[in-house]
Amino acid sequence: MSINAGTKITGLIGYPVEHSLSPDMHNAAFDHLGLNYCYIAMPVNPGGLPDAVKGIRALNFHGCNVTVPYKQDVIPLLD
Repeated sequence: MSINAGTKITGLIGYPVEHSLSPDMHNAAFDHLGLNYCYIAMPVNPGGLPDAVKGIRALNFHGCNVTVPYKQDVIPLLD
């Protein structure tokens, strides 16, 4: 995978996420389709969800999946 100024970032937030297969699956699909996207897993410690959402917005992510334990907690932080 090559990351450059045009790479669109997507990802996953939760805790823990180190075991997730999502980055490998998504990045393989992006590569196969010739898309300049990168999918990263981001562990968000308890209490860090509001700052994580702010960071995702500030970095102009093009999508983000949310997994346990934040599936419901993230709802009030969304547009």
